[in-house]
Amino acid sequence: MKRSMNQNQIREKLRDMGFYHEELLEQLISLGKLCAYVPGELQVEQGRFLKTIPLVLEGQFRVYKSSEEAREVLLYYLSSRQCCPMSIAAAYQKKISLVNSKTIVPSQVLEVPVTLVDPLMRYESWRKFILHNLIDAYQELIELYT
Repeated sequence: MKRSMNQNQIREKLRDMGFYHEELLEQLISLGKLCAYVPGELQVEQGRFLKTIPLVLEGQFRVYKSSEEAREVLLYYLSSRQCCPMSIAAAYQKKISLVNSKTIVPSQVLEVPVTLVDPLMRYESWRKFILHNLIDAYQELIELYT
């Protein structure tokens, strides 16, 4: 895996994600935590409360639901410049995660505290990003099963 990113590299990745408000960028960089994941590592675990929302800067994740019978149902994949809509929903509603997210390739994620999800909605670029990710996830789910 590449070395950890510096703040300028993180800022560029966030700009690539469509975040253009300088104040938003500063909040994400100063309050978010850069985390690295190796293939096979769980990033989000079903049945747990989320403390952070993952913004994928580099890499790819498989988002799936597990059943008691040890079956897995693939929901969608997350790649660079995306976040998990199911994580946003769980965090926003203060509920446990209904899904797992497992790393496919070496990945770097900016983990944003869930306490920021609602206050960041005042930024147009954040709102568009969240909505765009929700739409993409539903479209991918439809394509997988039709």
